Order: sequence, then structure tokens, then C-alpha cells
Amino acid sequence: MNFRSHLSRSFGFRYPAHRLILGVGVIVGVVALVGWLNETKTAGVLLAPVYVGVVWVLMREIDPDNDWTAIAAGAFAGWWALQQHPVVSALAVGAMAVSARIMSETTGRRPLVSDLIVVAILGIGVAYTVAGWVAGLGVAAAMVVDHRRAERRLPIQPWIALATAVGASATAWITGVALTAGAVSAKAASAAAVAAFILIIRRPVPPTSLVDARRRTPILQSRLHASRAVTAIVVYGMAVTLNSLDAVDLTPLLVALALVVISNEVEGITRKG
Repeated sequence: MNFRSHLSRSFGFRYPAHRLILGVGVIVGVVALVGWLNETKTAGVLLAPVYVGVVWVLMREIDPDNDWTAIAAGAFAGWWALQQHPVVSALAVGAMAVSARIMSETTGRRPLVSDLIVVAILGIGVAYTVAGWVAGLGVAAAMVVDHRRAERRLPIQPWIALATAVGASATAWITGVALTAGAVSAKAASAAAVAAFILIIRRPVPPTSLVDARRRTPILQSRLHASRAVTAIVVYGMAVTLNSLDAVDLTPLLVALALVVISNEVEGITRKG
């Protein structure tokens, strides 16, 4: 049986930016491995190169016109993880990336029912942490936003979204996740709120990236706007629900949102010039 998915996209080695981020991941992986072998770092640091990849993928979905923002965000995330800061799980960031891809529709194809089921399982599965629970709810929100924006709708999609939201909350409850906010970081919450506000009210510059090179079909500005806004809201949700017991640092995600804001303004100024 051949695997079919309308959400998957191959990693093209012919693109310089792809080779560069692969090189960054390899370097981060080597540094992490050496640190672990020398017993100067814990085994968790071995996930640093994975963190490079998922943050890069997330950025490619919410800022598809700019390679530099994705590379910068991925490299920073890898460096941050090497410092052994307690970052959001790579699975949760991966769920955010998939959510953004669904909303942006960057593959140029409507998700299959099987795609949505797999994504729902991901959203439910990552909810074993507070940040993962918020990311799981973000997956459900992405499905709803996509359904409302689609011309060809799958009647079952809202029900899958509902199952995702309920399932994510059930996972959080079963695993004993504390969903009440404690000593919330005012700096993280404020930074996330500012980023979310800007990305909600500020429309993105009309994207030039294509979802279908053969038909010259561009990414819709409205879809990219929704993708950025929901991603920022998810990060804000993480910031206000995480407490001191969770000990999670949102800095890589906040830096990623800041880069999106900066690149959008720079692109707008450049085009006007």
C-alpha cells in the first residue's frame, strides 16, 4: 500500500537553505553528542537537533517567503536547547507546525480524512504537558479555521476537531497535568501578548510563495494571516498557563514570533521602496 498524504512535503536537498539548516542541525547534534559523552550535559540535550528542525518547519509555515527567518529561528532554538534550558517539547512544537500548515495550506492540497485523523492523534498525544495541552487545542482550532476557509469542505472535519480538543484535555487530565496557572512569567506572557496582538491586527504582506508551482497558485494572504494569528495565540496560551512547576522556557518561540513581525515589516518597507 502506498502512503498518501496531502500534508506531507519532501525535504529538497537542492535548495541551499535546506542544506544550510541540515548543516546547522548536524553541528548542533555533534555538539550535543560530545557534551553528553563528556558528561557535561544530560541525555535530554540530544534532542537539540530535533528542536532545530521543528522550529525551522514552524517558521517555514508562518513566514514562507523568507528563508533567513526560519534558519535564524532554528539555529537559535538549537543553541538555546544546547544550554539545557527547559524548552517546550519538540512534539508540541511539531504539532504547532502541522497546525500552521493546515491553516496556511502551503502544500496546495486539501487534507485527507486520514491526514486529519493522524493530526488529531498527534494533538491528543502531545497533551501530556501544559504546553502540549495548549498545542493540542491549537490543532483543534486549526482544523476549525481551515474548515471555515475551505471551498471544498469535509463534513467530518469539525467533529475531528472536537474530538481532538476533548482528547487533548483527557490526556492532560489522565497524565495529571496541572492546568491552573501558578507563578506565570510576566515577561513571557507580556511578550507573547504583544506578538499575538501585532500578528492579529497586522495583515501579512501578500505572500509570493507558491503552493502549486505548475499552476502558479500563491499562498492566500488571509490563510497566512490566520496561521500566524493562531500560532501566536497558542504561544500566548502557553505563557499564561505554564507555572513555576512546569519550568518551561518559551524564549525560542517568542524569538520566532519576533522574527515574523520583523520580517513582515521589512518586507512591507522593501516593497514600497
